[in-house]
Amino acid sequence: MVWGTKEQPVEIRSEETRPGSPYDFNVIKMDEGIISHVKMSNYRKFLVGGNTTIRESEFETVGECAVCTKYASPSIFKNVFKGSLRTDILVVGGSPKINDNQFLGVGEGITVDPKRFGAPIIYHNNFEVGGVALKVLTGSEEVGGAVERSWLGASLPSLFQSLAKSRGLNQGGFYDG
Repeated sequence: MVWGTKEQPVEIRSEETRPGSPYDFNVIKMDEGIISHVKMSNYRKFLVGGNTTIRESEFETVGECAVCTKYASPSIFKNVFKGSLRTDILVVGGSPKINDNQFLGVGEGITVDPKRFGAPIIYHNNFEVGGVALKVLTGSEEVGGAVERSWLGASLPSLFQSLAKSRGLNQGGFYDG
């Protein structure tokens, strides 16, 4: 468990004496527990397990994925993601609950690859990213997830709008699944 407060967050980053790189730490792993009021930076990826809660934290200067889940269903809410070079959250085959987060920066917001077993629940998020806000890699899932009430902003490509419309989501940047 890593638990800070709003006034005194826990910082996990490289030394202050030199500029940090998104590759100072390779992989940080957490199988279960709670991350609350933490500022993490200067790492390649953070792998989290299913019995994990990540809340009210900040992630920046990340090389690959700020939070990566594989066949896990953590809760990820009220966080700020900024400065991830590839993707802020990567979901492979799991059903995480991702809500009330803010995504800023140059990379992608959330990348989802359901692998036929995943049904992520994604709602009340704000995306202001340079890349794709929400990217779905496969369409072979057996069960559906949900994208609701998320502002995808100017990064919403017309291809995703067409996909969303064909799957019954409303037009524009807001989705009320």
